[in-house]
Amino acid sequence: MEPPPVTDPPPRSQPIVVLKDEVELRALPPELEVHVWDYHADPIHVSLEDLLPLGLMATEPRSHLGPSQVSPWRRALRQGKGRDAPLPNLGEEAHARAVHLGGLALVPVAEGVDMYVISYHASSVLLGPSHLARLGLHYREA
Repeated sequence: MEPPPVTDPPPRSQPIVVLKDEVELRALPPELEVHVWDYHADPIHVSLEDLLPLGLMATEPRSHLGPSQVSPWRRALRQGKGRDAPLPNLGEEAHARAVHLGGLALVPVAEGVDMYVISYHASSVLLGPSHLARLGLHYREA
């Protein structure tokens, strides 16, 4: 009787990655890695639809949260008009409810999450379950 053929181990499953403007989002359930590619990044809006491929969804209705200040500006920027509009900034109310981590401020908004790079030292950050909960998000399987 011959020994079974030697096969390579099955490949490790790769995390799901979503690229959005200057940010890479990597699903590592129960955590989410956020990597900023440009330290001079403008504010970024990540919609709930952008988060779906990662397996993330809202924990509750978000209509009580304010609308994104970044999404309309980014839309205008893509249409070639954004540089004429003032850059969205992190106001006091948004600053107070933001999750601050690793040089980023992540603000839950009705349509998803607005991200502001507030430090030139921003790098990859790992959002754990408690951070995601503060943003009103969770993984589908969780």
